[in-house]
Amino acid sequence: MIKSLRFPVSSVIQTRHALLERGRKGRVSVPVRYGVIEHETEGVILVDTGYTRHLRAMRGPLASLYRMLLSPRIREELEPVPYLRSIGVDPAGVRHVLVTHLHPDHVSGLADFPNATIHLTQGSEELWKAPPRLLDASHGLFRSLLPDIGILRIERIERKKVFEPVDVFGRSGHDLFGDGTVMAVSLPGHMPGHMGILLRMGGRRILYAVDVSWTKAGYRLNQLPPFPLRNVVQDKVQAGLSSALVSAFEMSGGEVVLCHDPEPTEWDVA
Repeated sequence: MIKSLRFPVSSVIQTRHALLERGRKGRVSVPVRYGVIEHETEGVILVDTGYTRHLRAMRGPLASLYRMLLSPRIREELEPVPYLRSIGVDPAGVRHVLVTHLHPDHVSGLADFPNATIHLTQGSEELWKAPPRLLDASHGLFRSLLPDIGILRIERIERKKVFEPVDVFGRSGHDLFGDGTVMAVSLPGHMPGHMGILLRMGGRRILYAVDVSWTKAGYRLNQLPPFPLRNVVQDKVQAGLSSALVSAFEMSGGEVVLCHDPEPTEWDVA
């Protein structure tokens, strides 16, 4: 059972609103969220890690350009380690990190949780294990942020119990802890292995759809963001299908949270 849910905002990116949605004017603050789930039997579960101070040491082709273009304002007090300590949780005791995909704003704090089991999809695991490729950085994959996968405890979500098509997804997912409250659902398109996390909490259905879209208007209208953000989406056909699934889930009464939606949520810690 889920006891509480929070989405700390580890950093904020200031950018033109038109980069997220066509026709929008002015500038907008884009959050970078990660999830903190307090589970009755599993303790604190992280969903990704957001940006952390490790981003400053990121190496590889295009690393400096990436930092310069995005210029995230990292809020060190809301990085996972200091934030967990501030709420009385020992970071060394975190047993589970759910990695939705491998972009820097989701994995830059993984090195701080060497004792945790890393839960991820087969697609993410295969990408992590693959030999470095020249185009990795152009697809947002910076391997210097990823710990040595050989020394981590890896749990592929596909090995977990399958639950039947849930709500309006029309596809099966995986019950991560056996009680039906934290479930992984494939939402392909954004990056190989991209997944969402479906939570059942107090009679509510909450889907953390991560980077299916940067804004809710994006999936509701099934529109990719304008250039250059649209180039980040690696499989545009699959991304459209995932957006349609998320929109249908919301129309059925489910609640949706995105990593970068500028609109605040009731679970944000900012």
